[in-house]
Amino acid sequence: MFDIGFTELLLVAIIALVVLGPERLPHAVRTTGKWVGKIRSMFNQVKEQIESELDADEIRQQIHNDSIMQQLEQSKQDLKGNLDEVRASLKSAEFDLHSSTESQPSATDDNHEESKADQATARSSRLPAQTLLTPTSSDNSDEP
Repeated sequence: MFDIGFTELLLVAIIALVVLGPERLPHAVRTTGKWVGKIRSMFNQVKEQIESELDADEIRQQIHNDSIMQQLEQSKQDLKGNLDEVRASLKSAEFDLHSSTESQPSATDDNHEESKADQATARSSRLPAQTLLTPTSSDNSDEP
């Protein structure tokens, strides 16, 4: 962690022995050890809390994804139900259309005969009008 070698550690121990003396050195080492232990435990606690939060976030994300998937599945089933209803309506409309077209041919034949009679009447009424509108040789003689 601090990348301290044996020689560096030995140098610190010798300096501590000279500065503190042999009477206070054991007490200072114990106190330093306690502080290092407390710092390590605090770092481990922080590390565990971060990991548990990350795990909790992953679990929340997974639960959120599961709820989204359930909503999508519900929407899919609703759409399938609506599609089935539309298909049934279309089949019913198609059946109604086929049944109405099958019952109309006799009426269509009657209408067809009536329309032929109307066309013949219209032709006969147009013939005299066409003969009146065609220029005759006497109309051309009045012109200069």
